[in-house]
Order: sequence, then structure tokens, then C-alpha cells
Amino acid sequence: METLREGDSGARVRELKDRLDQLGYDCGAGDGFDRQTAWAVRWFRRQNGMADSPCADEALWARLASGDAAPGVGGGFPYYSMEEPLWADYPYDAANTPEIERMRDSACGPTSMAIALSALLRRAVLPPVLADWSNANGFRDPDGIRGTSDAFFPACAARYGMTAERVEIEDEASFARAAAALDAGKAIICNVVPGSPFTPNGHYNLIRRIADGRISICDPNPKNANLPDYTVREWLEGRWGRRYMIVGRA
Repeated sequence: METLREGDSGARVRELKDRLDQLGYDCGAGDGFDRQTAWAVRWFRRQNGMADSPCADEALWARLASGDAAPGVGGGFPYYSMEEPLWADYPYDAANTPEIERMRDSACGPTSMAIALSALLRRAVLPPVLADWSNANGFRDPDGIRGTSDAFFPACAARYGMTAERVEIEDEASFARAAAALDAGKAIICNVVPGSPFTPNGHYNLIRRIADGRISICDPNPKNANLPDYTVREWLEGRWGRRYMIVGRA
């Protein structure tokens, strides 16, 4: 069986993408095997315990046809790490800086958005795909100071048929609104400030739950995995959050 790889096109590629799409892998439209398709193939391999490769070879086709192939997103709340070995070293680079910045260092925005979209759509929208899209559309700060622009979130949401509403964090009512949005099945991406428990430099993470006066975070930086659920009062007194985005269906 012919091995398909990035740059190929045609009916066989369309068949591959259709099957991946049915299983909840975000491989894009058309009959071209592009970078997004290659990432979908790599994620399929990871989800199914296969050796990493961006190519669709005989083993991958066999797994696709097996009838019990793993979906792109499993049950529960999906999680992606900036340090995921598949993409930790993939560039998310600011054009005007001498060093090449990587996903693990600077892609909290695209990674948080990938988590939100994957949770809402129940399909694997992957961080490096959104990082490439962010860079291609000018949302990555070229000077490497501000990371990903807030404007990335509504633009990226619209690409997937979603909305992202910006809400300033001012008082307890701000968090009550976030809690109501979460209860309604929406996702919350928060812009947290330098010097907060989450970052020395500025950062995006997700608010996963607000209950009993405490805020539970889903953070794309795994270094924050063991932080406690801080209280709403601690957030407000520390001024840890500037604003958040409510991501939901249009």
C-alpha cells in the first residue's frame, strides 16, 4: 500500500482525511496532505500507541480500518501540555528575536485555545496547528514581548464556528459570570499577570471550575500542575488576572 506524506494529494489523501475526521482528528478540508494533516496523523499514532511518524503507511491504514481505533479526544476534559514531546521543540517564533522560540516556551495561548476548542468540539484541535495559524495571521508578537495577542482568540474561534468574548476581571461578579459560562458548557481562557503564582512573565491558562469560592485551573504549563485551587478573594486581592475569554458556540 502506498505511503502518503506531506505534499501528496488526491483521492487517497481525501479518504485518509475523511477517516481521521470521523474519529475526531482535526485534519482540515480538501484532498491535500498538508502540515495540519501531518499533525493529525502524528496525534492518531500517539493516541493508538504507534511509533511516531508524520506519514500514513500500511500500519496506520490497518489501524484506521480496525474498527477500534482510538478517537482524537477521549472522555472527560482534554489536556495538552506545552511540553508534549511531539511538539515541545516545534517553533512558535517571534520574527524579530535572535533566538528561535519553541512551543514549550511561548505557546501558552495556542495551547490553551486548543484545549478549549477540543473540549467544545470533541475533536483533537492541536496546539502546533493553532501556533502556525497564529503566526501566519500576525497574532504572534514579532518582538517576543507580549507573546500571543488577545485578538488571536476571537479570530481563531471564528475559524472553528465559535465565539470568544473578552471580559475584564474587576470584582467577584466577574468570576460569577465566568462560573455561569462554565456551567453553560463554555470554556474560559484567562490572561494571568507577571508575578502571579502562574507566571513570572505573563501567561494564558484555563479556568476549569469555580466552586465554593475556589478557582480550579487547567494550565498548559505542566510546571503549574501542583498549584492549589486559590480562592476568588486571593485572585482579586493579588490582581492575578487581567481578563478572560468566554469561548463557546456561535
